[in-house]
Amino acid sequence: NNSYLLDFGFHIKTLIKIFYCGKNIVEKKINRNSLKKVSKFLKNEIVLWDNFYANDYCPSKLFVGPWKDRSSKMSIMINPTGMIETDLIIIDIVGNQLLNTDYKNWKNVIIENDIPFHFLEISKYFRSPNFTDKPKLKNLNYKIKDIEFLDQLLWNWHSDLSREWYPFLMSLKLDLQINLGILSEDRIIKTQTIPLANKIL
Repeated sequence: NNSYLLDFGFHIKTLIKIFYCGKNIVEKKINRNSLKKVSKFLKNEIVLWDNFYANDYCPSKLFVGPWKDRSSKMSIMINPTGMIETDLIIIDIVGNQLLNTDYKNWKNVIIENDIPFHFLEISKYFRSPNFTDKPKLKNLNYKIKDIEFLDQLLWNWHSDLSREWYPFLMSLKLDLQINLGILSEDRIIKTQTIPLANKIL
């Protein structure tokens, strides 16, 4: 609240840089408006802490889509995943987006990092988080074909990155099978946590 920021700004030395994630923990947009409120109370240099790609609050999800709606004219720190190969891709995505905001540029990063084209076919599941303000479920038009693309990635793609992404790809495959009503009861019991399996069955 305002009194907290006033007190914080009064006591902290102005030479200290401050990391600030914005109005919400995961911001939909980061631009000069993101700093309006805090800059009233703080004279320090502010670095925006961007949680766009972070998944520590939702460890079964992975976000590696285009770095969208971020201003390149601000000091921004990307909070990554902690998975080395994935974070190198994220750094590549952000670096390339700073040079060119075109969607094709993101696609080129995926291709240049030897990620099979099958991933582009299912990338809609890995694009971006559900943002804090007014979160809503996305309708992604689930298809059996998506499971075929996932199988190609799960069983025919072999690299350090594929090993990091394996749990996310497998989890998505099971979720799609459940959603489409094609995962058997015994597989649900074997693969899902007890609370979730009880809810599904």
